[in-house]
Amino acid sequence: MKNIIWSICFLLLISNISFSQTIIGKISDPTLGFTLEIPNEWKGEKANQGYVFISESYSGFILIAQHNFNTFEEIVENAKQGISEENGTFLSLDGELIKSNDKTVGGLFAGYLEGQPVKSYAESLLSPFGGGLSIFVFVEVENFSEYYKDLIKNISESVMFSKPLENSFSNEIKQVLSNCRLTHINTYNSGYGSGGIQDKIIIDLCETGNFNYYDESQVSISGGDLSGFNSGEKSGSGNWDILKLNNQTILKLNFYSGEFFEYVLTFENDKTFLNGKRYFRTYKNSDVEGTLPNCP
Repeated sequence: MKNIIWSICFLLLISNISFSQTIIGKISDPTLGFTLEIPNEWKGEKANQGYVFISESYSGFILIAQHNFNTFEEIVENAKQGISEENGTFLSLDGELIKSNDKTVGGLFAGYLEGQPVKSYAESLLSPFGGGLSIFVFVEVENFSEYYKDLIKNISESVMFSKPLENSFSNEIKQVLSNCRLTHINTYNSGYGSGGIQDKIIIDLCETGNFNYYDESQVSISGGDLSGFNSGEKSGSGNWDILKLNNQTILKLNFYSGEFFEYVLTFENDKTFLNGKRYFRTYKNSDVEGTLPNCP
């Protein structure tokens, strides 16, 4: 399982933002599926999968970033891991996260931003359409005050979510993977001189949005076989989606159990890779036994 934690890769873009296309007053982003109010005396600029706000009157900057969490438990778990980059940036949770309403949780962070001591206040919101937003403010320690907490709370309260518009890129990827079986074959030595042993990971992605998952090396989350599409009202193991996050294409598997897997999806010469591992694609027209996707 790969959880994408709160990332501050947008911070690396700050020095390159010229604010030549300044946004003042309100942001409406149908692709990410939200609107929010920009505070007075602050101006915004679109960044990769988010926004950055600065002010000529106040220190620090505000970061609006998309996240893919679906529960408060996921947010809390990842917040406890802190924020870390290789450029002298590390912040850890300073106290407890506080849930302010049924869609928002917030807390303080403290640490270093490119070697400089900073404090941060952040709130993460859950969207009814899945995922949501994280809103951060980063300020030098000596300049941090309650003003910045109130600032983030006001922005957070202004957020309104809508169903994100599917972009053409995601639709193209979904067309490639719909009614497709992805198979990864692990080969390892038995240790007894009798040659290699193989086991498989099989993911069936169906055009209905459902998937089935089977790992021969473990007990399958779908119940030990690939017959889940015929049992109960829920089809398969869960639902799948294609996301674009931090310039990476993500295949997300949301299991009905509440767990989720996230894979970085890449294609090279028509070959498919999940987290750098090769997966073979086969479809309903495959004439090779055992390679047909189990889709309704």
